[in-house]
Amino acid sequence: MSDTPPEQPSPPPSGGWSQPPPPGGWQQPPPQAPTQFESNYYRGPLGRSFFRPPGVYWDSLQVAFDMLRSDWGTYALGTLILGGATLLIGMVASGATILGVFSKGVPGPGQALTLPLWAYAIQVVQQVVANVFILCLISLGVGQVKRGTAAMADFFLPFRRAANTFVASLVLSLPGIFWICLNMVTQHDLAKDSFSTPVIGAYLFTLFLAILWLLFAQGPLLLGSIAASISERAPLESFSVAYKRMGWNAAMFGLLYFVATLASGLGLVACCIGVIFTYALSTNVVALHYTYYFPEDMPEQPEQFPPAPATG
Repeated sequence: MSDTPPEQPSPPPSGGWSQPPPPGGWQQPPPQAPTQFESNYYRGPLGRSFFRPPGVYWDSLQVAFDMLRSDWGTYALGTLILGGATLLIGMVASGATILGVFSKGVPGPGQALTLPLWAYAIQVVQQVVANVFILCLISLGVGQVKRGTAAMADFFLPFRRAANTFVASLVLSLPGIFWICLNMVTQHDLAKDSFSTPVIGAYLFTLFLAILWLLFAQGPLLLGSIAASISERAPLESFSVAYKRMGWNAAMFGLLYFVATLASGLGLVACCIGVIFTYALSTNVVALHYTYYFPEDMPEQPEQFPPAPATG
């Protein structure tokens, strides 16, 4: 064994070392783990590999359309189930209304068109059932965000928590129930075609309440409802968490949801049956924002994390 000390490297020149990059280029540092406010899940084939903190994102309209376009058939089937259930109850309500109105004879001129109370009750049931299946469509979108593909098993997921889903749907139906009650109270004036000042004031006040609902209640109640339907949270806890996390963003989300609802109705304008293929656009926007505001409900898949974008 030699006692000769190892050769010491010579000091660097005054200009420093100039070394070529290793084969394959310099290695980037590994991506950092997401914080508690970041969505820690992989977005699959949607092409959105960035993490997003809670907030309202208008480009979610494009993402929602990409989700819809990637699986038209599944979303069309879900929309058909929603429309079929709502239409069936609507036909029952219409038949009950006709029978109730004309069971006592055809109303004469100036007579009030009085509807039986059970006809209004059927309309309330129609509102609640429609919102149940709207939650099913939102659940379908959440499932696609989780796994990259839409599956009908996710559509029926809210039925596993039927009690929570019913309560959430009842809360979402409050504006419709209020409108039904308003029509019930004012039906005498409407039947005589005499819009008195109190009736006009009542409808204007209802319009004001609808705007307030859209700006300050629609977003948190939608996110809280889907959280209560597909997660382990109770309805009251879900609504509370959604309100705390959204804050004043609820107003911006209300505007976004209003625009998304108008866009989802474009299929109805182009072709009546076309709404089957566009209706889920608005529910997908809700599904995306649910994943932004409730990231802890998403599965953790660190092995699928895409590479972090290079920073300058």
